[in-house]
Amino acid sequence: MVSDSAPSSAGPSVRNNKDDIDPSKSYILTLPTELLTMTVENLTQEDLGMVRRTCKTLCGIATVIFARKIATTLRLDFSKEDMDRLVGLTGHPVFGPMLKSISFSTAQYNEIRHPYLKDEYPSKHGSENAPTFVRDVRQHNVRAKRHRRYLHSGTHIAQLTQALHNLTACHNKLINVGFHDIDYILKAESLWPFGISTIPVEESYSATMEAIGNAVELSRFEVRRVNIYLETHHKDHEEIFTSNKFWRTIQSAAELCIDTDCCFDWSTTEVTSNRSKLTMTGHSLETNRKTTCYVKPHYLSKRYSQIWDIIYQDKYREICLKNCDAHYCVLSEFIGTTMSKVKHLELHRINILQSPYPQENGMPKATGITFCQCLQKLQNLESLKLYEIKNRAIGSIQSEQVHWEGQEQIQAGLNDLIGKMTTWEWNQ
Repeated sequence: MVSDSAPSSAGPSVRNNKDDIDPSKSYILTLPTELLTMTVENLTQEDLGMVRRTCKTLCGIATVIFARKIATTLRLDFSKEDMDRLVGLTGHPVFGPMLKSISFSTAQYNEIRHPYLKDEYPSKHGSENAPTFVRDVRQHNVRAKRHRRYLHSGTHIAQLTQALHNLTACHNKLINVGFHDIDYILKAESLWPFGISTIPVEESYSATMEAIGNAVELSRFEVRRVNIYLETHHKDHEEIFTSNKFWRTIQSAAELCIDTDCCFDWSTTEVTSNRSKLTMTGHSLETNRKTTCYVKPHYLSKRYSQIWDIIYQDKYREICLKNCDAHYCVLSEFIGTTMSKVKHLELHRINILQSPYPQENGMPKATGITFCQCLQKLQNLESLKLYEIKNRAIGSIQSEQVHWEGQEQIQAGLNDLIGKMTTWEWNQ
């Protein structure tokens, strides 16, 4: 009787094909490396992950492509899961060098406590008969306890220190380090019908900043750029500027960027080019704000007094203001006090208006003419760029972009603007 399966003796005859390829090996592995790379590049990230688990040859080819497609910007919690992941990525010979930014959340998880949960559904009766929202709360509380224990142990600082050591070892000097907050004013909606409202997560800026500062100090890591993202939500951020250790640790960083976002009001303060250029976008330079939100970085705000001290301690060669709202008196004072040593100044899309309280803070009444005269006093200025400078009540001061080089051009250009404005009425 002939067996339905091929006999073992048939092996050699099968291998005698025209290419003499051993069928025990995949035909794809016989392709040149260049063709394999081109083929693998067309795969999705999920497929690449599976290919990496097939064999050493394909893993080596797919890993580089896989690394190119992974997120190079990581937003992490100081949790064991996230920190294990960070240590693993930074220690990988391919993934480590490709990371560009790591940012840590200010979140800390709280246990949800309420007499209703204890009295109506005590844990000793088990959770199988408890409503879904009770099981969710208990699961959250388990996570909160684990998170708190992890932070109290200091392991997150040790792991971040190790991750920074890994980045140094793989010569990744382009990494950005920072922290971010998120809208954690979230409430357990499933508890609302029972009259229970709670905030299961709070933010601790000092704890996050201290952890970053300690790790950077212990690892002696050279931070290139510090990124701070604040989704402010009407909260005071004084705590951010009292963490002296964090600011001292990252003081040597060449670049700093602070983004704030609140009520669709967005602004950025960016220090670049080895701390020689300051760019402020979306800021308010007004004596008062007409919105209900008072958390946008404000030149006269005491809330941000420390950050101005931190930012303005550098001697900038270049300053750029973009998309800013201003009152003449504040803008003139701002230019007069912070830009006396500046060599290059750019003002783009600035909306200016006479202050409704011109004598506020002891400031005299200012106009477009006095503003231009203030610019003329900047004797160290080597170049001046103006674009879309508008008086919101009267009209355009300078609509088209101008670029004046040298004091002679700057003085002549400003004189022309003053001449055009002499017929304006400044009683607004």
